[in-house]
Amino acid sequence: METAVPTHDVVPTARDVVRTTGWLIEPVPVGGALRRPSVPATVVRWGRRSAGVLVLVLSVAAAVAARAQAPWIPVAYLVAVLASGAATWYLARWRSGPRTVRRPALGVAAAMLIGLCPVPWLEANLTDPPGTAWRLDGRLTIEGQVTDPDGSWYWLTAGRPPLVVEMVRSWLFEDTPAGTSLRNGRVSRSPRFNEPAAAAVGLRHAGRQIESSVVVEASRPTQAGLPEHTVIAQLNGIDLSTQHAWDAALATLSPSNVLTTDDGVAHRFAGAALPYRHVEVLDVPAEGLDATVGGWLARTTPGRWFRNLAVGRSHGLMVALVAYAHASGEDLARGRTIAGTGSIAGNGSVGTIGGLRAKATAARRIGADILLFPAEQVSQLHGFDPGTTLLVPVSTLDDAIEALTGNPDLVAFHAPRPDRAGGALPIRQPRRSRSARCGTRAHPRPLAR
Repeated sequence: METAVPTHDVVPTARDVVRTTGWLIEPVPVGGALRRPSVPATVVRWGRRSAGVLVLVLSVAAAVAARAQAPWIPVAYLVAVLASGAATWYLARWRSGPRTVRRPALGVAAAMLIGLCPVPWLEANLTDPPGTAWRLDGRLTIEGQVTDPDGSWYWLTAGRPPLVVEMVRSWLFEDTPAGTSLRNGRVSRSPRFNEPAAAAVGLRHAGRQIESSVVVEASRPTQAGLPEHTVIAQLNGIDLSTQHAWDAALATLSPSNVLTTDDGVAHRFAGAALPYRHVEVLDVPAEGLDATVGGWLARTTPGRWFRNLAVGRSHGLMVALVAYAHASGEDLARGRTIAGTGSIAGNGSVGTIGGLRAKATAARRIGADILLFPAEQVSQLHGFDPGTTLLVPVSTLDDAIEALTGNPDLVAFHAPRPDRAGGALPIRQPRRSRSARCGTRAHPRPLAR
């Protein structure tokens, strides 16, 4: 006669419990009580699948936003990035697949995804770089206050970072690299330096008193033993803090001289001229003005890192204009879309930039009403079709303000279509302003300190 086994002594296996109840098993000692955990297995599986779907949705949204910001990005490239990313995600979680298939496929998908990634600290060496327009109103912060003047304001860029696959191809099969590093460029080209300097120019025009100093940057030495690129802090014992000090230091040059860099290292050189092929004297605000472009992204760790790269200073004119419009309270845009490019000096003069034609194309693409650009580069837009965009060459910040506030010579000017016979596009030079505006604008709006 068989004896029945008590049911409380039977310890079910994990497979039996999951199959019958759908709950995960927690390890229990033999003879101990079976506890039902708080998270069912179906919820865990649903969470993992939902995470994958969420990542995919966010990736698609990021691709759509990138395409909207930069329409020159090929759709095929975005599809390839999404497909390789999704394949990498799926193959990494495909634990039940045969290793001989899963591992090689995962390696190919991951290599494709890495190869399509841009290298953000490099600038691609392109003969015809693409242009991109970026919003500036609401994205320029001065001393903690967001500047958002009336109208729509855009600054323009030309170029893009190279892809990893382009860099690898250039290393293997080409003599020249596919990209140029932005990490060791001139200080004047880094946003950390040029954005406060440009904002200070606009604030001075709005009536704010801002003291200025100078930074002397030198590169490409002509004598041995000198740094390739440096900022000169002293020359023959004179601190180079103002323009007057710089002029006085140049007058002391003799057959034997000493220059001290910003890191405190002294270097001797011979000759009555600075031993560098490129010397640039830059105006900077002496009181440490805080001005950043990029909104909250500029305050993140990647944003602070990016602001140290030598990405250029062609947005100086627009930074100065937006700072002036915000501080003065003057409605310069008058409901229009204003795009512009050009570097800005401490005296308000507008300097030349690169990629003007690509930037003009970006301004036309967004439907800008006015494009402000350096007057010295008028010839580069000969034959360019501006569409409905008004092309306005300017030499100074005063010229730009005159163009936006009603200078008859500029308001009545509309760039014609390119001459079909191959002639040059006539662009009239702007009339110089009749009065200097530095410190004369009425009702300046103080910024929060």
